[in-house]
Amino acid sequence: MATSAPATPSAAPTEAVPSDAEITEDASAEAETVSLATSAVTAFCRPTLDYDTWIAELYPFLSQQAAVAYETVDPANVPCTTLTSPASVRDGDGAFTMRILVPTDAGEYSVYVHRTVEAAPWAVEQITPLASE
Repeated sequence: MATSAPATPSAAPTEAVPSDAEITEDASAEAETVSLATSAVTAFCRPTLDYDTWIAELYPFLSQQAAVAYETVDPANVPCTTLTSPASVRDGDGAFTMRILVPTDAGEYSVYVHRTVEAAPWAVEQITPLASE
């Protein structure tokens, strides 16, 4: 059952790359993470859906930690309903961590996308209104 939790839970990542690790940028990282962030925000920005449908369709884009955090969100509290222009890379290392900006009708969202090893799939850790960062 949905609760009245805020639309952006805290799902801060806990893993980090060792500071002495050499990071090799993945040539496909930008395209993969922009696509993932776009799909995740498209699934996120649907406040008229019932909770069960909303969370079930958001789960495939989320890390395990984010999935637990977003289970507390009531989709009715999500202010966006549609994307307004293409997403773009905000910053990142191109190997493990990327932040993507996704413009919506409620302002830009910053999507934190992460993976723990280069062979792992990317997953969304957090979807946050840029204005609140």
